[in-house]
Amino acid sequence: MNLKEYNHFFKIEKKIEKDLWSKAIFVFDTSSILEMYYYSEEARKEIFQKTIHLLKKNLWITGHTNFEYLKNRQSVIYKAFSEKYNRLKNEDIPNFRKEIESLYNRLDAIKKATKRVDIHPFINQEIFSSVDLLIESLKNEFESFNGDFLKEVSLRETEIKKLEKDDEIYSLITQYFQITEDYEYSKLEELVSNGKLRYEHNIPPGFRDGNGKARKKEYRGLEI
Repeated sequence: MNLKEYNHFFKIEKKIEKDLWSKAIFVFDTSSILEMYYYSEEARKEIFQKTIHLLKKNLWITGHTNFEYLKNRQSVIYKAFSEKYNRLKNEDIPNFRKEIESLYNRLDAIKKATKRVDIHPFINQEIFSSVDLLIESLKNEFESFNGDFLKEVSLRETEIKKLEKDDEIYSLITQYFQITEDYEYSKLEELVSNGKLRYEHNIPPGFRDGNGKARKKEYRGLEI
């Protein structure tokens, strides 16, 4: 099947495309906003400058999305560090040190097993000198690297945790996004009624939200 044969179905006239970019409404869900806390400071700046700033007149979130964002914001800031850096600091780097120590211990065992001149296996111990120096150098280099690595982790922790008090993402929401009013109770009841049928037949949006959630909460994806 040659998909290029169908390109003419998807072509948009330049005028229509220009109108879409100027008039279309871009509605963000909660996860797309919270995901920005997992990006580096430089990546966020690029998103702000090249995307958000250019679309600032057309950006919306629902009132409930804003509620979910504010409710989860603090925990996501914490996760942005704990999920991404704790394993590196507490598992990966210590395991790296253990591997270097293991190299030293294995070489030492070989030397001890081959040092007796009166019985096999015997190996001239002088040939181990260069490898001894190499492993010793590796141990020293690792300690220097480990110090630099932990400093970098500390910088990233400071960078992430400063968002608790100086949150550029929160400022972005308040500055560039328009927020809808929440639905009235009668409208929510209508959504619940409609959502039950949709979710029973796995009709998106939001049907995957239903597992184990309380009534009304499970229809938040549909509401948004």
